[in-house]
Amino acid sequence: MNNTSNNPKITVVTVVYNAVKTIEQTIKSVLNQNYKNIEYIIIDGSSTDGTLDIIKKYESEILFISEPDNGIYDAMNKGIKIAKGEWIYFIGSDDILFNANVLSTFAEYLYEDFDIFSGYVYYVNEYSKLQYIYGNNIENSVEDDCRKFTIKAHHQGMIVKTSVMKKHLFDKNYYIAADYKWLLDVWFSKRYRIKKTKDILAYFSDNGVSRLELRSRLKEQNIVIREINERYSQNIRIENEIFTFLKMKLKETLLAKFIKNKIRKEIIHECDWDFCRWCRNEK
Repeated sequence: MNNTSNNPKITVVTVVYNAVKTIEQTIKSVLNQNYKNIEYIIIDGSSTDGTLDIIKKYESEILFISEPDNGIYDAMNKGIKIAKGEWIYFIGSDDILFNANVLSTFAEYLYEDFDIFSGYVYYVNEYSKLQYIYGNNIENSVEDDCRKFTIKAHHQGMIVKTSVMKKHLFDKNYYIAADYKWLLDVWFSKRYRIKKTKDILAYFSDNGVSRLELRSRLKEQNIVIREINERYSQNIRIENEIFTFLKMKLKETLLAKFIKNKIRKEIIHECDWDFCRWCRNEK
């Protein structure tokens, strides 16, 4: 299918290492899209648990590389470098696209004069199977003469021009916060146009590395902020890592979860996919 302004090729990239229990759901959610001008790339970090066997079942429909890498962002950069689509989207190896129509829905935006389209994701709790909507808040505010930069926009809620990603690869010096740095760079460079939409792109598992390694994430984010402050002459507030860590742990108590769930209106996960591990109880 040829590219047109209303039918751009979208490159979807999944990076994976040892995700045998979830990777097939991710793959199916991409290959079952009714939007067909898709290039699907999977970057596998030499998995040893059977993940590669699953990927090979679909090798006629995807492009995959399986080799050792230097972490998540190194693998993501590999996908960016070989991407041929006009737009690029990352979907995690334990996440699934919202439904079969989602890329068709976003394709309707992609002819507009923007560089990044930011939608929402649903966070899904792996244990309770509750979900809540997340994303689309990027803002500056000033508190006590310090600028506070708030990001509640998820990279799996974003479709980005591939040309932008090729110019701004992820910084491999960061283990867990390179996507955070990428977004701050894009925001403060003021070169790129971001459009927020109300559409949902994906269901996102809350069992990812950024949640499991919270202290490492907080530490790296502060390093990022110092770098951004220096580069762009900003005054973004540095978070107290210990205080922020304890505050976030407090939010995970049963009482805090109960209150928060009432506020953010968590609901039982239910989707249209017949292969979903959350609402179809597949193992």
